[in-house]
Amino acid sequence: MDETAKTTYKMWSLDSGDCIREFMGPRTDEVRLFVKGDNFFATAPEDDSAVAHWNIHSGERLGTFVGHGARINAIFAAHKRLVTGARDGHAKEWALSSQRETRAFPDHGRKHVAALAVVGERMYNSARAEPVINEWNLLTGQLLRRFAGHTRPVSSAVVLQQKLYSASEDGTVKEWSLDSGECEQTFKGHEDSVWQVMLMCRN
Repeated sequence: MDETAKTTYKMWSLDSGDCIREFMGPRTDEVRLFVKGDNFFATAPEDDSAVAHWNIHSGERLGTFVGHGARINAIFAAHKRLVTGARDGHAKEWALSSQRETRAFPDHGRKHVAALAVVGERMYNSARAEPVINEWNLLTGQLLRRFAGHTRPVSSAVVLQQKLYSASEDGTVKEWSLDSGECEQTFKGHEDSVWQVMLMCRN
């Protein structure tokens, strides 16, 4: 990709296949996106260390979250908060209403792809120093525990029904018990890094 060219985010109709809306991105080939309800969050067009917030239907830009010192590598939005991670080694929590930083967490993955997930008052992110997943208390900012077992950096994390699933550059996906913290299954078969894990369930 030409580094001088702007990135473009596009929203498409699944019925017609038409492009419904475009959002301008930054001058980079590495961006992060997250959609929550009517809200679209992505690497900001003017600064790849910030996150822009749009209304996905109207296209109106609602604000910008500024405060990281390096490129954004993870975004996760909940009902009233946004959590971001960056290559500065920090994850940050923001209030959606004010766009102000409410808490910062050290030891976030510096890799270009890093895991980040929020469930209730817990945040899970990949550690910058080791191939492990941190579990943080969002109310106190306390590091509660670490899930260790991968041999290379963790790139994706998903939580479902008291289970944590993590994908790693070691080519595996692991299933962890949130009760015991133990690895219960390892899914092998990829010959290279696994960048994303997704779950499909009936309900």
